[in-house]
Amino acid sequence: MYNHRESWALENRAPKELTSEDLPADETPRERSANAGANRKTVSDREKFISGLGSESETSMEEREQIMTEETTGKEVLIVASKLKNYVRAKSGMNTSAAVIDVLSDKVRDLCDQAVEAAKRDGRKTVMDRDFG
Repeated sequence: MYNHRESWALENRAPKELTSEDLPADETPRERSANAGANRKTVSDREKFISGLGSESETSMEEREQIMTEETTGKEVLIVASKLKNYVRAKSGMNTSAAVIDVLSDKVRDLCDQAVEAAKRDGRKTVMDRDFG
């Protein structure tokens, strides 16, 4: 179909060639290659990625949620810049500064924080439209 890498492709280095000095004295190179698959202790990055998709592999669910919270509570842009700029241009014919995106993202973050608190006060775990009142 297409001749390019998959989005999940990870770079790895091939293992180095073993010399006879690297092998145990009682093992021949042929035995070493036959036993290599059974004695393999390392897992490639791709195998770690695939094995972690459907199960809790190296990190617990709480650790994953903590990581996601740390990533999304930072200064991440919450506004689609192109949509905002198109709206402002269609409504007023004006251009929009890039600094507006950050300021508006901060305002949205503040509104969401207030809505979360309102939902907590009502004893809910779902933020609803009425929490933005």
